[in-house]
Amino acid sequence: MVALPLVTVTTPASLPRAGADEPLVRGVSAGVQARVGSLGGSGDCADVGGTSTDSRTDWGTQVGTLTVDRSGGYNRPASPPDSGEASAAAQLTASVDSTNGFLTRFDSTQTATAVASSVRGWEPPTSVEDSFCSLEAAAGDGVLEVRFAVAVLSSAELDFTDARSGDTAPGSLRLERAADAGETSWVPVVLRDAPGSDVEQLDPGTYRVVVTYGRAAAFAGLGQGSGGSSSSTSTVALAVEPILAPLTDDPPTPEITGTRTVGSTLTADPRAGAWPPETSFSYTWFADGARLDAVGRTLRVTSTLAGRRVAVRVRGSKPGFLDVDSPTSPPVSILRQFRPARPRIIGQPRVGKVLTARTGSWDPAPTSFGYRWFVGKRAVRGATRRVLTVTRAMRGGRISVRVTGRRSGYEPASRTSAATRPVR
Repeated sequence: MVALPLVTVTTPASLPRAGADEPLVRGVSAGVQARVGSLGGSGDCADVGGTSTDSRTDWGTQVGTLTVDRSGGYNRPASPPDSGEASAAAQLTASVDSTNGFLTRFDSTQTATAVASSVRGWEPPTSVEDSFCSLEAAAGDGVLEVRFAVAVLSSAELDFTDARSGDTAPGSLRLERAADAGETSWVPVVLRDAPGSDVEQLDPGTYRVVVTYGRAAAFAGLGQGSGGSSSSTSTVALAVEPILAPLTDDPPTPEITGTRTVGSTLTADPRAGAWPPETSFSYTWFADGARLDAVGRTLRVTSTLAGRRVAVRVRGSKPGFLDVDSPTSPPVSILRQFRPARPRIIGQPRVGKVLTARTGSWDPAPTSFGYRWFVGKRAVRGATRRVLTVTRAMRGGRISVRVTGRRSGYEPASRTSAATRPVR
């Protein structure tokens, strides 16, 4: 194990939980290389093989596998004949685990192998016209960097192994902490036991582990011998665990109350009784999954929300515990609004005559209309159809009609016509 400390910290009163804008891994960058080439020679044995490289930048949480391999050789019809071959291969794998939205474990392994052989080996050419060759195979040379956030005082364990055989270069590892918010400057960190404890710890902050993997190499040919092989295996294991417990393991799902119309106010109900006592709450509102600027318990419904599905998520906080986010509430659909037209009354306001309500052009068109007839300010009992027969009881009064349009997904809207002249 590489014991890599720490600066003493004061436990924060309120501890965040990773959300959509707080990735558990800030980025993983890695690369591996395999190459086969000529160390020197003449004639056709120059420029054999080549180089293969595989790399990732900002791998994020989608870590996986990088693989490279390369081979080459030569065959000279000299006297005596001469031939040689070489191969190199490397593979790097990485994986990430998380709990409560933050990195809890990162593992990575790189393996590299190199093989080279030559028929004539050390034997020099028999004449100046004869060619000679020497080969090199090398694999590895990989560098990996993983950046991660530590939200709260956490226990940490970092292991690094570097097993090699044959002609290899050793790997190395370092742990660093960001010295500024922009992560442009880094300072070394060495894990050490906290006072009075045998637990190695990490302060809240942003960290990176930088690994230089071992390199395997093999050589053959004139000046190098008949050949050989080498291998290298480097592994990194990082485990991080918050020392403090989350506020609750089973946060309740909040609910939204209020009228779903433009101009109204929606209220988030965190279901406080299902949280531990003395929990305080903050709120995040969403419309069709996109985060809104509103952060309070209430949300004023504006025209920009019409036709959208609004939901809320609650974050519970309590000193000495990890903050916990609730599940997102069931969404509520905000009703769209009509652009209604003012209705008109067709017909003569005379006793015995029939008046008809014309709705006008609404946008969009309602799927149904409702009607309510009035004489002055008094509603006519039972007069809820499109037509109205004028009776003697209405004589002298002015008649109007109120039309209400309805359609699924829209807020019902009502408009009232102009009043007729007095009934005769």
